[in-house]
Amino acid sequence: MFTGEPDSGNVRAGLWYLMPEGPDRVDRDRSDADRILPPDERKRAAAFRDDEDRNRYLTSRVYLRLILGACLRRPPGSLLLGYEAGGRPVLQPADPTPRIRFSLSRSERAVMVGICRESDLGVDLEAVRPLDDLDQLAGRVLDPEERSRWSGFEGEDRLIQFYRYWTCKEAIMKALGRGLALAPDRIGLGFHDPAPPRVERLSLSEGVAPAGWTLRSTVIGGCACAAALPRAGADIETLWQGSELFEPGSEIPTL
Repeated sequence: MFTGEPDSGNVRAGLWYLMPEGPDRVDRDRSDADRILPPDERKRAAAFRDDEDRNRYLTSRVYLRLILGACLRRPPGSLLLGYEAGGRPVLQPADPTPRIRFSLSRSERAVMVGICRESDLGVDLEAVRPLDDLDQLAGRVLDPEERSRWSGFEGEDRLIQFYRYWTCKEAIMKALGRGLALAPDRIGLGFHDPAPPRVERLSLSEGVAPAGWTLRSTVIGGCACAAALPRAGADIETLWQGSELFEPGSEIPTL
């Protein structure tokens, strides 16, 4: 297991969750998108053939920019966002803003955002739904030791535990900036509830694996949610959870 030196406590990450409960507020979301999103993001949204997928993409981008803008005390529409080679979203170097790391995940109507000023991070969120090929997926995602532990779960607990493994691994891959280029079975996790999960094995084809990790795994509103920072002893705090986008002029909790 990677142990790493405990952090001094100055690394702090914030999490924000949007978990809609009522019908989609399409008019409100499009109005916010027209007001906040730059042309390139609106153009990307227009490429979606399905109206529902388009609206959910717009909602997630508006939500991200509102939170980033609040944390940086900048108008959300003024932020220059881009992508690294591995697909990780970042503030572009031309943006005159102190370095800040962030991660975004969405599944169906739910959105999760993570932000940290001192460390890279990754977040992942997946709506928990039945999987006809669960055992086959587990064979690709879990390593042999994890499959042995997972075999002890039954019924819905078995499904939920698979999603917890998967979202934690996806969050780690995002934190490393590798995306799906890193096979999930190269990451070995240990779940010892109620303690947070631990990274017990991490095998990279190139480069040196970070020595210490802080993970969080939970289930909220029917979604498995995970956050990962390649720093031991970091503080991961939920700063907001709600069912609708922030109202104009409302105060957004920040780091």
